Amino acid sequence: MEVDGELLPTDVLENIMSFAAAGDVAQYARVSVQWYNACNADRLWRGITLDRLAFAGSDKTDENWKQYYIRTVLTKESWEKGRPRLFKMQAFRGHTKHITGICNLGESVGSASADGTMRFWRADGSGEEAGMIDVKKPINAFQHTVDTLYVAAGKTCHQFDLTTGALKSKIVAPDEIETMSLDDDSDQLLVTGQGYGVVYDVRSGQKAFVLDGLKHQSVWYGKCQFDKRYSVVTAGNDSCLVFDMRKVSPAHEYRPFSDCITSCLWCPESDDVVIGNYKGKVVSMDCRTGKDTHVGSVDGRVTCLERTKSHVVAGSSKGDILVVNYYGKDDTTIHASHPLSVHAKRVNALHIHGTRLTTASADGSAQVFSLSRTATKMFSVLGGSLQPNPRNPPHPEKPFISYITSDDTKLLMAWNSVLRVYDFTLKAQKVAEDCGEVLSE
Repeated sequence: MEVDGELLPTDVLENIMSFAAAGDVAQYARVSVQWYNACNADRLWRGITLDRLAFAGSDKTDENWKQYYIRTVLTKESWEKGRPRLFKMQAFRGHTKHITGICNLGESVGSASADGTMRFWRADGSGEEAGMIDVKKPINAFQHTVDTLYVAAGKTCHQFDLTTGALKSKIVAPDEIETMSLDDDSDQLLVTGQGYGVVYDVRSGQKAFVLDGLKHQSVWYGKCQFDKRYSVVTAGNDSCLVFDMRKVSPAHEYRPFSDCITSCLWCPESDDVVIGNYKGKVVSMDCRTGKDTHVGSVDGRVTCLERTKSHVVAGSSKGDILVVNYYGKDDTTIHASHPLSVHAKRVNALHIHGTRLTTASADGSAQVFSLSRTATKMFSVLGGSLQPNPRNPPHPEKPFISYITSDDTKLLMAWNSVLRVYDFTLKAQKVAEDCGEVLSE
């Protein structure tokens, strides 16, 4: 006996739909008004989402469950498959000089510039400016917590309320601030510059302690995390210093090369420091023992580094990257090394989110790789458009990308003075609402 779907109560129809795949539910929504309402019921999509995710809803905002499913499940799977073709690109303009840093605050995105301003934009697709901070001098570095923003310009670190934009206090350093590192748990802020490194208590603005041994160093890298014995790492001209904060003095001083250090990165997870030099060599230094391990080499000088618990990635001045499966500590074996020629010009920035590696270059392109698939290329961002495996090399005159960051749904890039945001949720949501094609893939 055939049953007319229109004669079924909506709640019964919802129950039937709960046994269907997400893509089928999206297709059934086209049948009639009643079916559309049943197929878009919030409790139906809650059940579909919970079936796909063991833990879901902790990061849910005021969106409905279908939107949450698209954001957390569909977009994530699209990234992993290397097919995030459903995106909306937004270009945020407002700076008059090049961008010196970017951040993703979830509901908004921000960028700092050499024009002395830090601008924020809404990330909901409206493109509206959410606020601006002007410190009158080029911004060298910034850090932020949930409610506070720290902006370094010249010798001064300005502390702003991130909600209201009001200036809370200032910290004046001995000289021009080159880098900053904030440890949220201890309210300690490390600032470094030419010949100095100072840790401040951000609540009082007073010096907590001064780092020794930096007098003749141009300190361009500094990182602090005070829940470890070795809690501060700095790098200068030809040496890297690891400080034991119980003594406020260097526990180890590394001089791994006879020539200049060009990149340095401390990874507290693996408890080692990765260092690159002018000749393209990459080494890992164990913070506990001071033992060094040769990780690999790139063609040209090392321009940037990324480190996770299982990978070391290095970028070069000639556009190459080196991806190494390296765990360090007790397991110091180089399991696999993958040198890749991916860019026509210098690699400016690297970013790892989960198993996804993004590289950005002075040739105006960005490449995205899957580290879970032996550094397999997923797609490229070229001249503002997203193209899978483009055949043509990047045009040399395109603007260079200086900074990148990403999460499960967004990819942020600084193109000279413009912040570009590729949002893979907004377009996927619109397509899914118009038809069932996204959910049917």
